[in-house]
Amino acid sequence: KCMREGVMQSTSRFCGILHDLIALKNVMCNVPGMEFASGGLSVDMVLVTSKLHRAAALLTRQLSTFFDVVFSEGVADELYHFTEIRLTKKTLAEVTRELESATK
Repeated sequence: KCMREGVMQSTSRFCGILHDLIALKNVMCNVPGMEFASGGLSVDMVLVTSKLHRAAALLTRQLSTFFDVVFSEGVADELYHFTEIRLTKKTLAEVTRELESATK
C-alpha cells in the first residue's frame, strides 16, 4: 500500500511539473516581444526542466522497485498471485513437454 501511494504521488508530481513546463514554454513562445534569452525566463526553464528530470528519476526508481516486487521470483503477492500463476504456467509447460515426450 505504501509503495502504491509513493508511485501515485510521484506520478502526480511528474505530471504537474510536466504541465508547468509546457505552460512556461507556451508563455515564452506566445508573448509578443518576449525574448527566450532573457535571464529570468531562461533560469525558470532550466529550473523547471531540472525539477522534471528529478521527478522522472524518482518515478523510474519507484516503478522499478514496484515491478521488481510484483514480478520477481519467490515474492508472493496476496492480492494478485502473479508469482504463483507464473510458476504454475511454468510447471504446466514442463509437465506438458514430459507428457509429449513420453507418448512419442
